[in-house]
Amino acid sequence: MTEPLNLPLIPVADLTAERLRLAAGIRAPRTLAGYASDWKSFTAWCSRAEQVALPAAVKAAAQSIGLDPAGFAGHSLRAGFVTEAGERGAGELLIAAQTGHRSMSVLRLYFRRRNLFKANACAMLGL
Repeated sequence: MTEPLNLPLIPVADLTAERLRLAAGIRAPRTLAGYASDWKSFTAWCSRAEQVALPAAVKAAAQSIGLDPAGFAGHSLRAGFVTEAGERGAGELLIAAQTGHRSMSVLRLYFRRRNLFKANACAMLGL
């Protein structure tokens, strides 16, 4: 039987301060430019594929397919992509190249593990 990890506890106040600092970056000029660039690339792809782009308002898109819009926001699409790509084994550098993240710590905030046994290091080693 393995021993539990003895990791230091991080005070909640420190976590909250870090999240607030990172959240402030969401409105930073480079981040907003990244969102605009992502949208421009996406709509160009839709045009080439002869598809209609989602409305810019993610809540409207969710509502249009019968989902509760309260559970969705602009970052939902990014978080979904980052989570799915990570769980399928894509490395952080590849994911960041797609999303435009320069900071791996910010990229990791988008990862929302849904299944502890999927993309699990022990399972990959056959343990």
